[in-house]
Amino acid sequence: DYTVDWNPADLADTYTLQEATVPDFSDAVIHPIGANTSWEATSKMPNTYYYRVKATNSWGDSGWSNVEQTTVLPSPGWHTITGQDFEGDFPGVWDVWDDTGTKKHHWNKRTCLPYAGSYSGWSVGGGADGAFLPCGSDYPPNADSWMRYGPFGLEEAIAGELRFKLWLHTEFNEDEAEYIFRGASVDGVHFQGYKIMGNTQGWVDTKLDLSDIPEYGNLLGKPQVWVAIVFISDNDAETYPVGSYVDNIILRECQREPCSSGREDEPFVPDGEQVKEIEAAMTWQHYPLE
Repeated sequence: DYTVDWNPADLADTYTLQEATVPDFSDAVIHPIGANTSWEATSKMPNTYYYRVKATNSWGDSGWSNVEQTTVLPSPGWHTITGQDFEGDFPGVWDVWDDTGTKKHHWNKRTCLPYAGSYSGWSVGGGADGAFLPCGSDYPPNADSWMRYGPFGLEEAIAGELRFKLWLHTEFNEDEAEYIFRGASVDGVHFQGYKIMGNTQGWVDTKLDLSDIPEYGNLLGKPQVWVAIVFISDNDAETYPVGSYVDNIILRECQREPCSSGREDEPFVPDGEQVKEIEAAMTWQHYPLE
């Protein structure tokens, strides 16, 4: 919030204030002021604003005054781009589908195993067959369940990340394609990121740093970015109970230091003989839901 003011002009009856976000005032907004010699700016979005004023009386208008400018900085710390705790509408702003083309199993909110509240997202708990799976059921073979958000811009971001709670139980075998994938894309089709397989033995924190994506590198500053969470199982007849749940998804950016405020759970680092994480690339072909 700030005040724009000016000295009164002799014989002036009213004033007109122009506000713009470019120096040539090509996008100017006009604020009729009346006889006042000031104007209060409130709740301005981060940007640079330019101002000039002219006076009017019964003989006509004066010329425009000199130009003054001010810059509104973003507030420090993290700001949520979108979140999903599965307690309200789902999928909401997320795109959800079964990429096998069968539409039988995809992400859905279920009450089976929430991290907090009453619901979490089950990777195979939706679709023609998944919606009828009892809690605790084995995930099916050939699952290809996507949850995608975007595009969103990171033009002004100095930090950005996707965080969520993860509960995972799949086969622990690097040669087998059974895992949860988290990744990012600049075209909404080709995703780079990480896949985790094995048993997390409960809820863990998972993070995707948008400044350090395999192959893509730093996505900060990009005008269009997508993120995705994907569950994959192969055609092996051996499956395990559940597969994966996610909860408390937060996609956030920071435009101004400090970027250490807000949610600071330590991300889960898979190691040992129970869980393995490797870099991965994925390309999707969308089969529209009926």
